[in-house]
Amino acid sequence: MDPAQLALLAAQALVQAMTTDGWTAIRERVARRLGTADPGQARRTVSVLDRTRAELDENPEGAASAVTLLQGRFEFLLEEYPELAGFLAELTEESGAAPGRGRNGPSVVQVQRSRRGNNIQAGNDVTIDRSGRSWLAWWRKRV
Repeated sequence: MDPAQLALLAAQALVQAMTTDGWTAIRERVARRLGTADPGQARRTVSVLDRTRAELDENPEGAASAVTLLQGRFEFLLEEYPELAGFLAELTEESGAAPGRGRNGPSVVQVQRSRRGNNIQAGNDVTIDRSGRSWLAWWRKRV
């Protein structure tokens, strides 16, 4: 897999995981694995992950910028430590973010906004609920 695509998929997987109850375990796993390559780099990356998670908690709509930030970080790490590709691919596959994969097949949500409202198309057992919170924040916690 192309390193840029792998970095993107790994970033998407981690941003998605940040909104789940299992985030702490995933964060520790990432820290342990990155620490084997370079302990200083692991601390810096975990710091970026923590800041990104805090920003997502404050603004759930910022997921796209979080993915972009982490994608750049992972592209850098893959360039410096190509042996991390297997680990990032594993994280991606486990999350269901790998192309054509997923827990129950690919999950797809497409949103189009217009003056008449939102047009939401979802596939693979996605439920939309707008009570009290934005549907996107709710969906991210479910996937």
